[in-house]
Amino acid sequence: MTQSRLDEQFEKMRAVLQKDGVDQSIIQKMINEIVKKRAEEPAPKIAIIGQSGVGKSSTINALFNAGLPVSPSRPCTHDADAREYSLSTGKKITVYDMPGIGESISADRRIIEVYKKVYPKVDVIMWVIAAGDRQLAMMQHILLQIAREAGARGLQQLLFAINKADIMSPNDWNTRIDMPSQEQLRNLRDFSETVRSRVREIIPAWTDDIPIYSAINAYNLKELLFSMLQAAPLSRAHILNENSNLEDGMKHVDPTVRDVAYQLFAENQEGVSYGEYK
Repeated sequence: MTQSRLDEQFEKMRAVLQKDGVDQSIIQKMINEIVKKRAEEPAPKIAIIGQSGVGKSSTINALFNAGLPVSPSRPCTHDADAREYSLSTGKKITVYDMPGIGESISADRRIIEVYKKVYPKVDVIMWVIAAGDRQLAMMQHILLQIAREAGARGLQQLLFAINKADIMSPNDWNTRIDMPSQEQLRNLRDFSETVRSRVREIIPAWTDDIPIYSAINAYNLKELLFSMLQAAPLSRAHILNENSNLEDGMKHVDPTVRDVAYQLFAENQEGVSYGEYK
């Protein structure tokens, strides 16, 4: 919630309490206490799981402008220690950026042990999958172990997300409006359903949405953040929202077609032909 939105809520609360005859000084004291408690809330804590190279660090950078080191050629994360990064709000975000799944058998075993220690401490555990990756058996294998070791409670904060929408087959991302082509969009949705079915083979009751985004292109980051807010405990979701600093989703869009890009987002890209904007 932005400061202006928060002030609006305070004014509404003030009006209701005044109507009920509550003294102004008491109302202000209540507001001051709320402000104080919100300021004292610790920064958000997020754990990121996924195979090496799916863009875990890039995702955190895109959401929170955290400045994590990113390398396209080698894994940057070799441990699962909590790391703090400064945010534009003045707070620090704690990120458990775990080693990539599938790097080695020993690393995968360590991830399970780390997961059991980490999940009670974090607001969201996000499992990032690269768009089009058909090798989902490794994900199922780790997920099955997590379900066995951590139980249902350990799965409550788990969010699945698909990154790298821009590389989805047929790899014809519309660079002019920075969106997937219509065929890419269909394939992304089909892939999302595939991931959903694989997850439900292990967790039959799982029904959450799977956000599809591109961290590098700043595409659909708002949808990703919204899904994170839904996965976070209710008492902590506002912290993620207030500390987010999304990259501009229009920064790669050709300025001459920016209005069209906004329209496509507004219409959820359904039934809109944008082939002419290539």
